[in-house]
Amino acid sequence: MSPGYRKMYLLMTKDLVVPKIEERTRRQVLRRLGTRTPRQIADEMGVTPDVVLAVKRDIVDSMDALTVDEHVAKAFVDLQEVVGMAMSEFQSTEDARSKAPLLSAAVTATKTTLQMLEKWASKNSGAVETLNKKRQSELITLMQRTVDSGVEEIAETYDLDKQELFDVFNRKLVEAAMDMESRNALGD
Repeated sequence: MSPGYRKMYLLMTKDLVVPKIEERTRRQVLRRLGTRTPRQIADEMGVTPDVVLAVKRDIVDSMDALTVDEHVAKAFVDLQEVVGMAMSEFQSTEDARSKAPLLSAAVTATKTTLQMLEKWASKNSGAVETLNKKRQSELITLMQRTVDSGVEEIAETYDLDKQELFDVFNRKLVEAAMDMESRNALGD
């Protein structure tokens, strides 16, 4: 059995076998992602492509967003690892001259990580806003179609004037909008 297979344990869930990957194997896969295909990485490490793909999925799944570029997620994970390694080295180093570059590396990696997070948050905020606007537009269109066809059907069924019915709907819409506006102003 190859070393990669010994590193991997299988957890059984209902109908799905999910590989449990040791942290060392995960870090090795992360370093290679984006530079080689999953099959190449698997061959180099002596693991199955499923292990590589599971690590790749974990990266994307760990970033809770509507859309995430896999390379940005990988870079984010890499930077966190750099910060951790630099801080660990900094704490264990006795030589004062060696501490300054380690601390500088940790600060730079942290700053870059924060900048990435800020860009990621604003990108996803825009995506959520766009999605919300689309949903609002769809709801307005749905309501307009429902009112138009409903008024027409009621007018024909009960022999009523369509314009008078539209006037009732419009008046009720204005009243509801004013009520919502006053509730929003009160914070309800």
